[in-house]
Amino acid sequence: MPTLDLPEVDDRHVLAAAIKGQAQHICTFNLKDFPSSVLANWDIEAVHPQAYLLTLYELGPELVTSRIHAIAEKRDKSPR
Repeated sequence: MPTLDLPEVDDRHVLAAAIKGQAQHICTFNLKDFPSSVLANWDIEAVHPQAYLLTLYELGPELVTSRIHAIAEKRDKSPR
């Protein structure tokens, strides 16, 4: 049985949650902490947030754009 043997022991909970949630991806800036050789045991891929957002944009540019505008509008109304 594969183990949760990651370079950073403190990241094991992230992989465990992805496995339990049957996730296909882990979105992280720390790609080196989630080697594909380990994630392949569960058919999970680590993806950089920029690549993830670009993929979402390719799939539905109108939806992504509208959500970004909604987030920006909400931030403009938030107290600082």
